[in-house]
Amino acid sequence: MLNFILLSVVIFFTLITILIFIYFAKKLKLVDLPNNRKTHKINAKLIGGIILILNFLLLVFLLDLDRKLNSLLGCSVLVGLIGIIDDKYDLKVTNKLILLFFPIILIVLDGYALTNLGEYNLIGKINLGSFAVIFTIISSYLLINATNYIDGRDGVLISIFFFINLELIFLIDNSEEISKQLLIYIDLILIVLFFFNITNNKNLKIFLGDSGSLTIGFFLSFILIYLANNKLAHPILLASTVTVIVFDFLCISIERLLKNNGRIFKPDNNHIHYLIYNKTGSNLKVLLIINSINILFFLINYYLFTVYNLLAIISFIIEFFLFLNLRKILLK
Repeated sequence: MLNFILLSVVIFFTLITILIFIYFAKKLKLVDLPNNRKTHKINAKLIGGIILILNFLLLVFLLDLDRKLNSLLGCSVLVGLIGIIDDKYDLKVTNKLILLFFPIILIVLDGYALTNLGEYNLIGKINLGSFAVIFTIISSYLLINATNYIDGRDGVLISIFFFINLELIFLIDNSEEISKQLLIYIDLILIVLFFFNITNNKNLKIFLGDSGSLTIGFFLSFILIYLANNKLAHPILLASTVTVIVFDFLCISIERLLKNNGRIFKPDNNHIHYLIYNKTGSNLKVLLIINSINILFFLINYYLFTVYNLLAIISFIIEFFLFLNLRKILLK
């Protein structure tokens, strides 16, 4: 059961740390200034990631987590520190990828390598075998970068992460109460961050920054693996919680490979949140549409999984092409 005192501590700690770091953000040079690529009109403090990693440290002390969940939170903090360096010094992509390798390999060696992709009707279990470590490293890199890509408009990544956590809570076996508690406490933090993220007050507006998006991407990557390896939820259903994040990243990468002579890291404004905003002119509609798509894909796959689990994989693939066509329509 959730402890009311702990709930209060998490909310109070989040508020206090936000107010403290809002004051120090300018002195730490963690301020995001508007420019021709950015849609915000006022200066925003890049402290959302700092708040997140401080809360992760708090949760290690507050909750009676198992060793592996503590390890996940600890390595997520390390990723957040890399993100803070990136926010402050604007690291080159290659340097950032090199730095991220260390927490990724550290947690993989701690037993977080994905061992299989689940068991399905007709085809049986898809074991990764000796390819498990390589697959885990590559897939975690992709999801970390994908979360960084989707973090382009106020509240998008925070809201997606919030609903993904709710989907994971729904999927997790009832006996795994501590994992559910962890996700609920993180959602409390996200609610507070969301409020400060969408405000238009220049003194209160905060962004996650790379420290936040990288931390979320890393945590998501390995909480999904933790749940899969411990058989708390089926891998295809876990993958179905992050469809929009993954699909947008794949579409963007394919488009850049074809148009930018292979330069997939060349920035542009063709992400799904920008495309929806260009059509609707409303940030609220962006949040509603993106989260509705992600939840709808999850619910479809979940239902089909209960009917005949192989259908969930087929549906997942079909959804990617539907998403690809949606982007083409929005690009017109």
